[in-house]
Amino acid sequence: MADPLSARPISKRDQNVLAFLRAHIALHGHAPTVVEISDGVGVSTRTVAKAVRSLSHRGLVKRHPRRPRGLEITTGTGAPVKAPHPLVEQLAKTRVGRGIPTREIAAQLDVRTSTVNNYELGLRQPTPQRLEQWAGALGLRITLTPTNLTEKS
Repeated sequence: MADPLSARPISKRDQNVLAFLRAHIALHGHAPTVVEISDGVGVSTRTVAKAVRSLSHRGLVKRHPRRPRGLEITTGTGAPVKAPHPLVEQLAKTRVGRGIPTREIAAQLDVRTSTVNNYELGLRQPTPQRLEQWAGALGLRITLTPTNLTEKS
C-alpha cells in the first residue's frame, strides 16, 4: 500500500525549509540548527521540527539525532534555490570573516535577521540601495552602476 504522505505534494513550508537547508549547506558547508532554520524561514522552531519530520518521512532529509547539526539532504528534489548575488557573497564572507553576527547587520539595515539570512542564501535579492547600506555597515564603500542596459528603438 502506498504511503499517503509521499503521494501528496510537498507543502510550501516544507519546500522553504528544504531550500533553506540546501542553501545553508552550500554557503557554510554544514547543516543549520533548528533555530537558524527558524530565523531564516521565519517560522517557529516547532514548525521547523514538523517540517523536518515530514521531509524525513518522505526520504528527502536524513536526521542524525545524536549529532549537532544532524540534518542531511538525501535527494536532489525540492524547491529550487537561486545563487546569491555575487556582491552578497562577498559581503557575507566579509561579515563572517570579521566575526560580525547576522543580527548586528540586520539591526544596522533595520530589517529582520531572517531577511539578511535570506539574502545570504539567495532566497531573496537585496535592492541596490540595501547592498550599499550593507557595505556601509561593514565599513566598505561601493558604488553600483547599471550595466548591460540597452535602449529600445
